[in-house]
Amino acid sequence: MPAFAARWVDHAREQRGSLPVNPRARLDEMLHQLLRDPRIGTCDKRTDQWTTSYDRGRGVILYTIEGRWLTLTVLRVLWLG
Repeated sequence: MPAFAARWVDHAREQRGSLPVNPRARLDEMLHQLLRDPRIGTCDKRTDQWTTSYDRGRGVILYTIEGRWLTLTVLRVLWLG
């Protein structure tokens, strides 16, 4: 069981929904890893937002970590493939 729960802002949910099947599966794999350890990404200290890539750098996830509530909020999903 993952330690963190995922929460999606509407725009990120729409972005995920528009992904082709294979990139969406890679995104879901990375999200599962992030829910176990959300700090595997890179933090921008100025905005307190995190980024990580998936599918060999062809996709990027922008998210925040709410440690108090054990929640990872997905803000944006980019697919560059």
